[in-house]
Amino acid sequence: MGFFAVIFSLIIVIIQSTSILVGREAHEWTFPLLKNTPNISYLKMINHLFSNTHNTSLHPLDSNAIYHKDFSNQFNFQHDIIANASAMNDTSDEPYFDITLYIFNATTSSRGQALCLQSAWKDHSKTSFPMYCLLNSHLRYEIQKVLAEFNPHLILFTLSVIHAIFCIARVKRTVWSTLANTNVKLGLEQPHTISLPISTGVLYVFLIILFIIEGTKKSELVEYPTIILSIILLLSAVWFVYQFATRQDDYVWYNVFHMQLVGVPIAVLAIAVVGSRFWTDIVTHLALLTIATNIFGMSIHCSDEISKKVCEIIYVFLPIFCVYLAHLQWGNYDNWKYVIGLMGCASLLPFIVYPFFIQSMKRESDEETKEKRMKYFGKFSVLASSAALLSLVVNLAMFYEE
Repeated sequence: MGFFAVIFSLIIVIIQSTSILVGREAHEWTFPLLKNTPNISYLKMINHLFSNTHNTSLHPLDSNAIYHKDFSNQFNFQHDIIANASAMNDTSDEPYFDITLYIFNATTSSRGQALCLQSAWKDHSKTSFPMYCLLNSHLRYEIQKVLAEFNPHLILFTLSVIHAIFCIARVKRTVWSTLANTNVKLGLEQPHTISLPISTGVLYVFLIILFIIEGTKKSELVEYPTIILSIILLLSAVWFVYQFATRQDDYVWYNVFHMQLVGVPIAVLAIAVVGSRFWTDIVTHLALLTIATNIFGMSIHCSDEISKKVCEIIYVFLPIFCVYLAHLQWGNYDNWKYVIGLMGCASLLPFIVYPFFIQSMKRESDEETKEKRMKYFGKFSVLASSAALLSLVVNLAMFYEE
């Protein structure tokens, strides 16, 4: 399993790097993270109209009339109305009332809100816009970019490199464990002598060269969000390599670190690529899956059966909830795209599968059970992450977004 995982992970690195360097259109699109804020600029206009009129003899407006106006170009309509309103006399019979209702109707489709505004207007004590009229209406929202564009292909390549580093470390740990138990001395040509820092350095140089080539070809493909995110992931992998020398026999630490640094980012990237683009959604998914990873690590060390069961419920529920929430955020259209996201979320399957290992190993001693569970979990985690990575590499090579 160890050597197969290393070879398979290196094949994924080669496929992804080759696909990027070929320069196909499918690898030349990026996506931004977004935020939405209420667009209430029109309220200042209406408030200005309220505060600049003193006429209370305005005759009521036919509430049916305002719902049959053509507001297909309502932004220009509002602009023209406001421009005309500035030239009107404050003592005119009905212009401010009609103008205010027109503007308000252009921002809401509720008859109740329009009637509320009409009633407030007739009340001469009102000198500002009645905000309570908006309580049951949906405000217009403005969508803006939070950061520059993210390149999903370079981020995916970074995750592939980090996954290969973990697979190489797994081989070293397996061979080290075998040598510790058998006291067999092997020559320098044996796999346990593979230097993990040197292997990491070679992969990092390859990654940096590819980033430079992509940035030289098109600068918009390598903007600062992609660079910063990749640096954070790579530095975390460096920390793993540094700690691995003294913690080769710690299966729990290895598996938790692998899920946090490879499995979770793959799933979050898949969710974002398919369509969850608001930064609040992405941060929520990352936070929930990080919590699940840490609770999984805590559950391994729990001696109390009740606490362990509670932890199991949490770290099984959170990944399922994230996938369900992502599906709601993707919407009801383009269902063919959602298969890509679900295949990318396959890296979360170890959370759901792990409790079954517990039930099948009840008869063994605690130490044997713990070590065997972690070995099985580590194998399944590497396999699931490899499958999720390969699916994203293949799917994104054929996926082009306008």
